[in-house]
Amino acid sequence: MDLRTVQDRVIVAAEFLENASATGIFLGEGEMKLEGVVLAVGPKVESVKVGDRVMFFDGKGSRTNITSTRVLALREDDLIGVLEA
Repeated sequence: MDLRTVQDRVIVAAEFLENASATGIFLGEGEMKLEGVVLAVGPKVESVKVGDRVMFFDGKGSRTNITSTRVLALREDDLIGVLEA
């Protein structure tokens, strides 16, 4: 599925902390990290590009699933910065 993002929107693949018990039993999806990888950017986005690893503010954006990937639709202003290696 292709996704065409509009305006100043950024689609980020959300990352989650591993949620396991002390004995190593997987308990499901844990708390969302405040970082992820950019999957798509709108035409008015200037500061990030697809593939960038970004940090974003807690509680911002709309959560959804796209082909079994948890994503956030954010405004460019909701991003804190780009994580560089």
